[in-house]
Amino acid sequence: MPESFLEKIDKRVAVAKRVVQEQNEIILNPMYHSKRVSLQLREWVTAIEPETPQDQIVQALLSIVNRIPAYVGSGFNESIQNITAAKKELNLLVAIRNEWLVCDSSRKEEEERKKNREKKVLAAVEDGLEEKEPTDPRHTGLHPGPSTREIRIAKAKLRETDS
Repeated sequence: MPESFLEKIDKRVAVAKRVVQEQNEIILNPMYHSKRVSLQLREWVTAIEPETPQDQIVQALLSIVNRIPAYVGSGFNESIQNITAAKKELNLLVAIRNEWLVCDSSRKEEEERKKNREKKVLAAVEDGLEEKEPTDPRHTGLHPGPSTREIRIAKAKLRETDS
């Protein structure tokens, strides 16, 4: 059976919540930051050629040391941006879900009203209600009671049930 729209929204809400939780855990996990920095340091140091003169090696190492604080900060910034994006998506999905529930409930109420109206018209036709012709052409839709169309549909249903 295919997923309903509400089920799809609920799955996406769960994914967004999981992303927020994972990013919060990353920010608070010192091992994540330690591993991230050590991998980057290893990459920067291995990029220095072994036959480079000593004074250039010192300059390269100083450059690496100067880049470390910005690199550590960028890890926090990335996580915060991911959290912000996930929270925006989560808020949007929750709003869509709430709007869908309101729309779905009003649609169901409207269907229930139509069914009740059909039952009333069907009962009236069974009791002998006939189509009315409007007497004044200017006021064709202002007569009370079921419309001609509704009466014809009810008569057709009655004929079907009799067959």
